[in-house]
Amino acid sequence: MTYQALYRVYRPQTFADVVGQDHIVRTLENMLQQGRMYHAFLFCGPRGTGKTTLAKILAKALNCMSTDKPTPKPCLTCPSCVAIKQGSSLDVLEIDGASNRGIDEIRDLREGVKFAPNQSRYKVYIIDEVHMLTLEAFNALLKTLEEPPQHVVFIFATTEVQKVPATILSRVQRFDFRRLSLSVIVERLRQVADSSHIAVEGAALQAIAQAAHGGLRDALAMLDQTHSYAGDESITVGHVQEVVGLVPYAEYARLWSSLLGGSIKSALLSLREIVDRGREPVQVLSGFIRFGRDFLLYKSAPDLIAPENRAYFVDLPGESSHAVTLIEELLKAERNLGSTSEPSVLLELALLRFWQQQTPKATRSGSLPVVETVSERNPDISMPVEPEPLEVAEPAANLAEHQEEEAPPSIHEVPAEIDKVPSTKKPLTIRRVGQKWSDLLAKIMSDSPALGAKLAGARIALCQGNKIILQFEKEFSRKFVAQPDNLATVCQELSRLLEQPVEVECVVLSEDAQAPKEGGDALPPSETDALKVALSLFEGESIDPIS
Repeated sequence: MTYQALYRVYRPQTFADVVGQDHIVRTLENMLQQGRMYHAFLFCGPRGTGKTTLAKILAKALNCMSTDKPTPKPCLTCPSCVAIKQGSSLDVLEIDGASNRGIDEIRDLREGVKFAPNQSRYKVYIIDEVHMLTLEAFNALLKTLEEPPQHVVFIFATTEVQKVPATILSRVQRFDFRRLSLSVIVERLRQVADSSHIAVEGAALQAIAQAAHGGLRDALAMLDQTHSYAGDESITVGHVQEVVGLVPYAEYARLWSSLLGGSIKSALLSLREIVDRGREPVQVLSGFIRFGRDFLLYKSAPDLIAPENRAYFVDLPGESSHAVTLIEELLKAERNLGSTSEPSVLLELALLRFWQQQTPKATRSGSLPVVETVSERNPDISMPVEPEPLEVAEPAANLAEHQEEEAPPSIHEVPAEIDKVPSTKKPLTIRRVGQKWSDLLAKIMSDSPALGAKLAGARIALCQGNKIILQFEKEFSRKFVAQPDNLATVCQELSRLLEQPVEVECVVLSEDAQAPKEGGDALPPSETDALKVALSLFEGESIDPIS
């Protein structure tokens, strides 16, 4: 005999077998007991929570032949109950709304409801994924749904109730199915494992229940698959992590410690290792959110954390405020996952934003070189703070006047009166713009993921005056960023970050760096000579030689 999946073998057959939906079971049992049966029902809620299962149980209760009227306790042995269980009943029709969504199928249904049941008390129509019906099909169903024959009952099931027209909702009794709690799923999994003689650890059941996100059918399918993977061995958390693609808490703890320790390089390397092992960024993101939530619980109510996970938080650095900030950044990334083709970039940017917010600049490590400036202590000053000698470029007109003066002191010798130096604008350089580039990408990606994704592939080619020239590999990326609204956004953010107005020009270079590619602009030859590139890289300007 062909092997049957666990979720089919252990599908509930009576109301008493249903778990996690007590509010719906009680209402239906009371309606059957009192003989107050409605003609149309709508079962809505997440997948795997029992919608179709309860529809079949209700069909059995309506047509059970063990009594002369509908009963809340179908016998499961009469011809009607057996036929419904086997899917061979002529009076209980299951229709897939996704593949029978047109007006022609609904017209056939309207003709069929006119005929009396063959053997049963009621003719029951179960339409799954009813939201997939077309608007014309819904309209064709309205009259029949409003005044159906006495022997017909409709049961609709959907995971997207918001797509069902209001005219349909007003003609049905609606039941909202809830996600099952972790404890309910674990208990049910334990019952199934014991009945099927499957050896499994309690921690593995917890891991499966968490991964199922409230869906019992998904949980049973994971248990089935993990049992096949483990073979004759007892199912462990490691088996579940390999099959389902979960990330161990130990790796999240290492990632967290890197972020709080100020090493963004170590954190990004840890993230890259996780993704390279085949873990989906979506799963990594949701798992890290759960880790942050458990960190909050550990700080306030550690008993609410699964016992096997508490040990990871014992010596972990950080406070509750860190976890709150991390969760907020990860939730922002999660909202934008559907609008990007590079979800791992969103995850990296979320970690980068969190690291920048929580790590003092003085303790940051593993990042790109950053030039600290006195202006960070006093916004009116713009002077490099490095162990190198401080060199200030001056206009040619003033050069002769200061020729006899001594060289400027090093930063360690700068007197306290430096705070009184009047404000001056620093020239734009590739280095200076590059220091603000990650902040720009983080902001743009948060507000407009599509624009951020295109901008992430750009290179700062040249800085001249207040103009920044960005080079793109693809013409469509250049055109997208160069659109007036998008370009205005980039200019506005760069002006804010650099604290001076800037202009941005987008170009595409061919392989010889001279001819434009596919109609895109190219850098003029005058802007690609060695002198101007050098001036753009370093803070300086060209002056005429003194004769």
